[in-house]
Amino acid sequence: IYKRVLFEYSHPVYGKVTVAKGLPIKVIDTADGGEDDAADQWKVENYQSIIPTVVKVDRDFSKAGYKTLGVSVKINDGPFRFVGILPMFDPPRHDTAQTIRNLINAGIKVKMITGDHLNIAKETARLIGMRTNIQKGEETRVASQVRDELIWESDGFAQVLPRDKWEIVLVLKNVFKQVVGMTGDGVNDAPALSAAQCGIAVLNATDA
Repeated sequence: IYKRVLFEYSHPVYGKVTVAKGLPIKVIDTADGGEDDAADQWKVENYQSIIPTVVKVDRDFSKAGYKTLGVSVKINDGPFRFVGILPMFDPPRHDTAQTIRNLINAGIKVKMITGDHLNIAKETARLIGMRTNIQKGEETRVASQVRDELIWESDGFAQVLPRDKWEIVLVLKNVFKQVVGMTGDGVNDAPALSAAQCGIAVLNATDA
């Protein structure tokens, strides 16, 4: 999971233009959080001078409930330059809060597992009536009793990778002997959906 995509096109004046969009920090420095195996790796021009501002703007947007896309551009063989952040507002469905209440009233423990920024996850949880004890997905990646207890006690995890979702489901099912239901709509959710006793593919989900 690269957290970014590239698009190349030929401009009549500037020549080959490469546009990268994705997680802001990943279009600024592809090695942030660990280098992946994608063919294109870079760190934008003036990285040190812009990174504090970008991190602050991204954090402020996430606290207000906005998802963000970062955009970097490269012309021909020049360096990538960071050109901006695009905020996106993706509010919960109108019936989500009631659905959560129904589940909780039925004695079902509900956890949020999302790839979104931690601040966005907490704000979304607040909007739909969930508790906001949400941790970063990286906290699930080293097996231990402490990790297992964290998975049990937390209300959810943010900034997760597909394997994190799968790991959370397995811990709840195998360590705590719970009957686990998992919802999802993308191919990245498939491992966790298949690991759960009850895998629920939502409307318009991928066929995977």
